[in-house]
Amino acid sequence: MNLKRELTSAEKKKPYAKFYFQDLPEPDPAIIDIYKRGPMDWKDALDPENVNALLEPGYHKTETGYCQMPDGTAYITSLYKMPGVTLDMINWWFAWHALEDLRYMIWYPGAHFSIYVTEEGRRKILDPKIPPEEKHMNITHSVCEDIMGLGQIPSPHTIPFVDMETLGFDRELYRKTPGITVMGAVSDPNDSTLIPERHRILLHYFRETENGVELRSRTWRGCTLVNGKKVKMIPDGEKMAVGNIVKLTEHSSREYANLARILPELYEMTEGKYE
Repeated sequence: MNLKRELTSAEKKKPYAKFYFQDLPEPDPAIIDIYKRGPMDWKDALDPENVNALLEPGYHKTETGYCQMPDGTAYITSLYKMPGVTLDMINWWFAWHALEDLRYMIWYPGAHFSIYVTEEGRRKILDPKIPPEEKHMNITHSVCEDIMGLGQIPSPHTIPFVDMETLGFDRELYRKTPGITVMGAVSDPNDSTLIPERHRILLHYFRETENGVELRSRTWRGCTLVNGKKVKMIPDGEKMAVGNIVKLTEHSSREYANLARILPELYEMTEGKYE
């Protein structure tokens, strides 16, 4: 089902509107194949209280996979290659796209519908005194997306982006690690609008490679972080279902393949400006 809406006359005049009409790339079949094989060993999952391990050179034993943890929470990890993309582009994108629906829509046409940040958030993004790598921090995005491929427009959900220390990174270690940038969101344990299963810790760790950047994505579901400690939000004895993980991965794989494709041209087109 095609859920693309007709663009307004003002949107059609935007130079980046052309990306809305392009066909999407297929998700990486190698990644999808890994997920279809079944769960990884939970012992190879990264502990959300040990994210500083991402700052070390090399890779973890399992960079792509999913599992149910012994406490019933779920873990998802994915490695996406983004050739031709730079960290400057990534830092700019995560602030720039939050300012307008069309900017969010071109990321995944037909599955991304709207995005909203508060006026305070807009002022922060547009403030020239705030470094690009910090513009997204401590700003909540309210987004509407068909993440499960259900062919319908769901209710919006929030992505509360936080700073590196809230994610659990040691600031000195982080700043001493060259060629990286991190985006992450941590759900509010007091958010009464979230059912326990919707609580999550989301971490996007971007690292420079020889021909671009790579995204080492980590998501913990059914839990959150409080003062750097994992807090399980699902009731004792309950276990997160992992049967829908392949659908989630297809969405993420497609949106980051598309972002890798459009971002170099988009960044040049906008001259890295935020207006």
